[in-house]
Amino acid sequence: MRVYNSLPAENMELRDQMVRMLLGDCGGNVRVNQPIYVDYGCNISLGTGSLINKTPGRITVPPPIGDNTIIGAGSVVTHAIPADSVACGNPCIVRKAV
Repeated sequence: MRVYNSLPAENMELRDQMVRMLLGDCGGNVRVNQPIYVDYGCNISLGTGSLINKTPGRITVPPPIGDNTIIGAGSVVTHAIPADSVACGNPCIVRKAV
C-alpha cells in the first residue's frame, strides 16, 4: 500500500497493476486515487467502472463495491455498496443512484 500511495499519479499503468495486487477482485476501468488505506485489501471486490476518490478514510471490512460506483473522499466503507451509486461519509452510505 505504501508503494502504491507513493506512485506518480500520471503512471496509470503501474497504478492499475498495483491496485489489482492490493485488492482481491477488480473489474475493468477502475480508478483508485491516492492515498488509499485498507485493512483487508485481498478481500475487497471493486466493480467495473468504479472510482474510489482520495481518502484519508479506510475500507475497514471486505465489502463488495458494485459496478459504476463512486466512493467519496474521506469515506469509511464498512459494508457493501451497490452498483450504480454514489456513496460517501463516515460510515459510508449511498447518497444517490446514478
